[in-house]
Amino acid sequence: MPRIKHVIFVSQSHLAHNVIEILSKTLTKRVDLTCFTTLNDLAESAALHPVNLVILDHNTFAAAGSEHTISLLLGTRSLKHTYKILLHKRDDVFDSQLLQSLGFVSFLTKPFLPEELTELMQKCLKG
Repeated sequence: MPRIKHVIFVSQSHLAHNVIEILSKTLTKRVDLTCFTTLNDLAESAALHPVNLVILDHNTFAAAGSEHTISLLLGTRSLKHTYKILLHKRDDVFDSQLLQSLGFVSFLTKPFLPEELTELMQKCLKG
């Protein structure tokens, strides 16, 4: 039986949660998707399975307060070596070097095709 891959998605948009849920069902890997509205919700989540992929919507940065807060959360032992994808608007400003040091492997600019995100997810969940 194939191993289940654990994916976390963080976005303030419930519509985005629904879209990611639909896209995750199209993957060739079995995926257990957990959605959070804020990074604080993620931080307060007590029991996390080992996580294979974190997808972060840039709209959560403002709610988190700063990229420093994000680095503290995503740099924790349980998420430090997890692949991460950032979804962002074309004109968003962020420290890509800091985020790369935290494990972000891709920065996907909105709007994007659903196939682009599923391809990235598939690539990160390989193995």
